[in-house]
Amino acid sequence: MAYCVHCGTEGAVAFCPRCGLTQSPESSQPAPPELPLGDWTLSVDYEHVLRHPEPQQRIATAQQGSREGITGENLLAVFDAVNPLGISFEKLAQAVVPICDKMGLHTGHQSQCAYEAPPGRLLVATLCTLAANALVVDQVEQQPDECGFTATIPSGMITNRGKLHVLVQDCQRYSQLSLGVRIAGQWHDWGKSKRMIAAMFTAVDADLREQEAGRGRRVA
Repeated sequence: MAYCVHCGTEGAVAFCPRCGLTQSPESSQPAPPELPLGDWTLSVDYEHVLRHPEPQQRIATAQQGSREGITGENLLAVFDAVNPLGISFEKLAQAVVPICDKMGLHTGHQSQCAYEAPPGRLLVATLCTLAANALVVDQVEQQPDECGFTATIPSGMITNRGKLHVLVQDCQRYSQLSLGVRIAGQWHDWGKSKRMIAAMFTAVDADLREQEAGRGRRVA
């Protein structure tokens, strides 16, 4: 049985029947060996946590209320449709921005907070926050005591496309969430990265307060 890499639902092959997101070839692999059920809230293992009903339901609910806004690519596509010059500015931006990023032209912000909450609940609160903002997990890097993943940030009116880097760590006595935003191809983002990270921490706080037995009080 294949599992959705976004919400953990069984039966996801080309796309997930619950969240409707397209699956990468790697996601259509046989399910990993069964892990002991135990208490998922004490785990920071991405796959293990998402195989439990409560995290699946919370993420699916958060995703239902999300709406994708108008991106910079959408605006460029509209402009290209009426552009008499015959040059696709959308394709030009897609080609130029990654080159500028590799040359060191980028901006962003990063911050971290510690919580008196089980790592599994902090992981779910973070994934719910991403789902509510229509951000899809691109890649997951799993370690025994930490889970890192990235999501693509759509371009906006004043910023190019970027990457959100997330790290959830089990620090034994507390859990820690680190967020980093990297906007490619420009020196300044006029505070967008800081505002985005601050809003995400606020949303994670609220989600943790909603989770039963996971009232994660921010301690740093």
